[in-house]
This record gives sequence, structure tokens and C-alpha cells, in this order.
Amino acid sequence: GAATVVVDGAEADDVIATLAKRHAAEGVDVFTGDKDMLQLAAYDGVRVLDSDGAAVDAAAKFGVAPAQIGDYLALVGDASDNVAGVRGVGKKSAVALLDAFGDLETILAEAPTSTAVPKRARDAIANCDPDAARVDRRLVGLDEDVSLPDLEYADFAWDDLVALADRFGFSSFRRRVVELRESDDG
Repeated sequence: GAATVVVDGAEADDVIATLAKRHAAEGVDVFTGDKDMLQLAAYDGVRVLDSDGAAVDAAAKFGVAPAQIGDYLALVGDASDNVAGVRGVGKKSAVALLDAFGDLETILAEAPTSTAVPKRARDAIANCDPDAARVDRRLVGLDEDVSLPDLEYADFAWDDLVALADRFGFSSFRRRVVELRESDDG
């Protein structure tokens, strides 16, 4: 079966992030559709997979490195996490700002007076509430150091995962699980 880990006062994303960070060297696959979880792909050995079991490439999908996903989402917003973003900053502007400055704090400090990005992006940053942007960044951030109970690990239950995919009719996901099981057995 699958283990359940519940930590009072911690969000599921943070528990997953903590486990992924701790076990990255062993290879970790995180199945999720949650954009902020793409931050975990910054760790060597961690892959973020979509519901079909395909690896999600943050750079190809959003134009930024996995380590910049939190800053990107704080800039453009993320309705699923109730993050408003910075008014006037869209996807292209966010990518340009992150390419030029690297992270949200540097953007807030330097973008309003820089000619490294278009005037519209500079103006949006100059007119934003920096504290609100920082709150948004914290909302999409992951706590990778949650105190976890002692856990015991057993071999992965591939058959249980296949049965779950069958139960809910996830045929693409099932095919991918079977492929992963075969590569794991090899």
C-alpha cells in the first residue's frame, strides 16, 4: 500500500517537499499538477511528473528554471494558491524580469530604475506593493525542512498503483506506471 504522512501544522506540499529534498540522492518522482511543486526539480534526483507520468520541464513550460518558479508565480499570480501576483506583469514580463535580475527581491530592488527590461515591466514593479509581492512569494514557497515522524520504508507497491489507476480509469497514467515499473525492475 501507500504510506500516509500527516504532520500537524504542516501543509501537504511542505511534507512532500521535505521528503523529496531528503531523498533526492535516491531519486524521487513527485506526481502533481501543482505548479509550485516544480521548485523541487531544482534538486538533482527529483523529477516532477504530470498525471500522465511525463516529466514536466519548468524551463520549457514557463521559461524559467525550477528554482525560479516561486518568484515567477509571485509575479504572474496563481489562482489555485490564491496568489494575486503583480498587476501588469504577465508571463513574458515575468520571464524578462527573472532573466535580468534572477529573483523577486532583486527585481523589487533594481527593476524600477533599470533599463534592462521594458518600461512597462519597470513601471509595474515600481507601482506594486512590494510587501504584497513578498507575501505572494511566501505563499507559493515550499518549506523543505518540516519535522517528520520516523518513517519506515518498504519496496514500492507497483501493483497497488496499477490497481488504483485501473480503479479510476487513468489509462495513460497506468501505461506510464507499467513502463516505470519495468524500468525499475531492470
